[in-house]
Amino acid sequence: MKLEIMKEYKIHFEQDLSDDYLTLINEYWKINTSDFKNKPKQISLKHNITITELNKIIKENSFCNMIDGHCNDCSVIIENKVYSQTSFKLKSRVSLKERCKECESQFYKNQEAERVKLDVLEKHEIEEQFEKAIKQKKWNELTNEELVILTEIVRLKTKSLIYSVVFNGDPFDKAIWRKIGSIEKKGLVVISRSPSKGVIEFLYPVKLEKLLLIKENNSINDELDFLSFSLSKNLNKTLGRQPDYSGTFKLKRPIRLEAEIKYIYGGWVNSDGSINLKIQPLKKIQNVKHGTLENEPTHIKSILDDLFKSI
Repeated sequence: MKLEIMKEYKIHFEQDLSDDYLTLINEYWKINTSDFKNKPKQISLKHNITITELNKIIKENSFCNMIDGHCNDCSVIIENKVYSQTSFKLKSRVSLKERCKECESQFYKNQEAERVKLDVLEKHEIEEQFEKAIKQKKWNELTNEELVILTEIVRLKTKSLIYSVVFNGDPFDKAIWRKIGSIEKKGLVVISRSPSKGVIEFLYPVKLEKLLLIKENNSINDELDFLSFSLSKNLNKTLGRQPDYSGTFKLKRPIRLEAEIKYIYGGWVNSDGSINLKIQPLKKIQNVKHGTLENEPTHIKSILDDLFKSI
């Protein structure tokens, strides 16, 4: 007999069963179209036994062999043994298998071997990319900000620490990702991602640990010539002399601001009302219209003036 999903089955009995057991087991496994004709409760009442006793008799003296078709790889018949109506129904709802257990096991072994092969190839390509970037000293093409980010990635190593420090706890910061994208294009970092595009880890040339960091204190060799920090809006201001914006920041490297050097500063208002400020040498900025520098928003000028008066 065939079921609606095209599976075949055959009932097997233990030998030398009594007539009563044969009758009971036949009633239990009898199928009417696509469902069992007799329910366990009906059978137990009819033969004056408990459900537990009925299940024990069925399991010890019979089983149903369900055929799921033929293996696509070796053509062997794929079978499953079930020992109850419940198991039979569950197996009937499962799609026909494509491979037997042996072929399925070999299939996944082959897949794993191919994945390892691809991983080795990808690792080799990444190492070649890193070697080329080191040879060409690609870090010299980075902006100061990008160099700081790269150095922090090398120093922090793990994704959680990079998210905490470089991204300030916001792994969705598009501005930071744009800078990391620029670093990645220069071959100095590779973002390892899962099939769902989630970040697994940040990869970088191991040689950068010696090139960018001082072993004794993990600090960067040279000084920065720009300053950036964030000012949070003071929502609990009670006195007129208290600043409208304030904040603290910690320097990762020494900062040098030189006399007679023209600097440009800018402020960006975040969605939470805080302001990110940055000061850097004008000569480092490309495509800046000098005539517009004096037209910075007045409130940013005031904030900067008040800030430097208090230093």
